[in-house]
Amino acid sequence: MNERFNALFDHDITLGINLAPTSHYAYKNILQQIAGHREQCIRYMVVDLPHHSTASIGVVKQALDVIDEERRNRGRVYIHATPEMNYAGLLAACYLIRHGYPSEQALRHLAEIQKHIPERYKSLPTTYTHMNFIRKWKSYDPPRQPSPFQDIPDASI
Repeated sequence: MNERFNALFDHDITLGINLAPTSHYAYKNILQQIAGHREQCIRYMVVDLPHHSTASIGVVKQALDVIDEERRNRGRVYIHATPEMNYAGLLAACYLIRHGYPSEQALRHLAEIQKHIPERYKSLPTTYTHMNFIRKWKSYDPPRQPSPFQDIPDASI
C-alpha cells in the first residue's frame, strides 16, 4: 500500500479526496507519515457519500468546487473510492461534464484512460443509478466556461 501512496507524491498530487470514509484514518496516517519523510504536503479531504444509494447533488457539487479550486491553483487531485461503490468514476464524469464534455463522451473518455488498468482497480460508473445521475448531471450543474482543459495540456484529474 505504501508504494501506491508514494506514487501520489511522485506524481505531485496536492489533494487527496477520499470517498471511502471507512479507510479514512489509515489513509490519513499513511499520507502524513510519507509526507513527513519526503518533506512534501498533500492536503486530504473526506467526502461522505451514501453506501446504498446515489450521491446527493449538493455533495457532488461541493466536491467538484474543491477540485476546481485545486486545479485553478495548478494542483493535482487524486480521488479514492472503493471499487464496489464506483464513486470516483461518478465524480470524474461529473467533473468532465461540468467542463463541457457531453455525458456519453465523458463516460467514453474515462473508459479510454482506464483501458490498461486491471478490472478490479477501474473507477468506471456501472450501476443504473450512477449512469442516470451522470446523464442528468448537465441539468443539475450546467457546464462552466472557460474549461480548464484549454490551457492545461495534461488534464489529469
